[in-house]
Amino acid sequence: MKVKHRRLLEQISIRFGAFTTQSLSINLNELAEIFSPTELSFHFPPDGVISKETFDYFLEIRYQNQIVGYYKISIFDFSSEIELHAGIIPIRPFLNRSYFQLTKLFVLEILQRFPAYPISLWVDQKNAKIISLLQFIGFEKSTKPLINDQYEHYFLSTKNLNNEDY
Repeated sequence: MKVKHRRLLEQISIRFGAFTTQSLSINLNELAEIFSPTELSFHFPPDGVISKETFDYFLEIRYQNQIVGYYKISIFDFSSEIELHAGIIPIRPFLNRSYFQLTKLFVLEILQRFPAYPISLWVDQKNAKIISLLQFIGFEKSTKPLINDQYEHYFLSTKNLNNEDY
């Protein structure tokens, strides 16, 4: 990841209600401790081990100052594409709407900081919760073939975003 991209990501600080997100202030081992082994394998297939490549950047998600999840941004300079991932521990159902709003603000922030980079991700086709979040934000399922007969490709469709979101 280019140094200028890392600097732009380090500046991100978003708040929605009692949720906040900013650069990860703990190490990846501590982040792993907030998730169960099952959740880890779900968020970090196939073995549940959190790893960080040179093109990855992590933000933490906090609820009432307690870390509850992460956003992972992967910027592939060779293809000028950004891939996003997110993970959050199970929270009270009524907080899901706030988490959805925080995530929408996060995606819009990435879009504003990197307007020339398309944003996409791969998601397990059985993960109805994340698919509803993606639809809420404005992602669309692409026509790319499935990976391992399981993971679907989604991309951010800016035509689905409201002008007031910018």
